[in-house]
Amino acid sequence: MDREYQIVVKNEGVKSTRSPIAGDTTDSDTEKGKGLLSKNAAKAFMGGMVAYRTVKTFANQIVSHEISMVQLHTGSNEQQERANFTRDMISKGVGILETGLMAGLVTGNVLGFVAGVAMGATSTVISYAQNQDRINTQRTLENQSIQMNYIRAGARGSRGAI
Repeated sequence: MDREYQIVVKNEGVKSTRSPIAGDTTDSDTEKGKGLLSKNAAKAFMGGMVAYRTVKTFANQIVSHEISMVQLHTGSNEQQERANFTRDMISKGVGILETGLMAGLVTGNVLGFVAGVAMGATSTVISYAQNQDRINTQRTLENQSIQMNYIRAGARGSRGAI
């Protein structure tokens, strides 16, 4: 069953005015309401962020629903797990790029973007390492519990003759 979704966002409240690339050196950008730190630019940026977050929320809801239906449509738990993994990886990638974009916008240069991406990637790597440590610890404790159950049951743990 194919579904088609459309999300339309219109931001008609902010007018876009452009100034020449090589501007007049006698006046500042903030005096005329132009530039990155002007009120108009801040309004446009915030309007874009609100629209982006709204669209992202709806898109996440749609994608999550479609992915939750994979096993029901295909009967395959493995495909469901692959779809969940793919969604998680894409979500983490988008989060890393968002972090980089925000850092780039705050600093106003490419190095800020690169630093933001590096911070996001480092956070993801640390998260994976912590999850792996948790899994390893659970595995060790489970093995110890199984071994103690063998001992309690009277098994000596050797395969040799008595």
